[in-house]
Amino acid sequence: MTLSGTNTYSGGTTLNGGTLVLTNGDDNGYTGGIVINGGTLLMNSSEQIADTAAIVMNSGAFNLNGQTETIGTFVNNGGTFTDGGGTLIGTGDTITWAGSSTNTVTGKSQDKHVVITGGFNTVSNGGQLVVSVGVAVRVCSSPTPR
Repeated sequence: MTLSGTNTYSGGTTLNGGTLVLTNGDDNGYTGGIVINGGTLLMNSSEQIADTAAIVMNSGAFNLNGQTETIGTFVNNGGTFTDGGGTLIGTGDTITWAGSSTNTVTGKSQDKHVVITGGFNTVSNGGQLVVSVGVAVRVCSSPTPR
């Protein structure tokens, strides 16, 4: 399904299968959070999701497709995140890579708080994992560092 044009929907979205393509001309038009339990969330335009929204991925895929997206929180518990050379910008809550997730960064992922507690994580081909000044990256084998 491809969503385009001006958005009037204001609720959260759960993706359980198929491909949801965001190609809206209305910047930050999707205001609710997104839960990905299967299928693919594919960005065909930049800045489609509200800067305060959360994306939680339990399985399935989130592909920035070379676009730029600013969100409040991104948690990948078991899906596949690919930026395709694009940029994921967190607004200061958290980017979390956990569980059996796969995260491939060839562009840039950045936030003030980045937590890596599991998964298969690759930053390559000139990609960048950026943590804003004055904060830290937490990498541990359990949710609580020891």
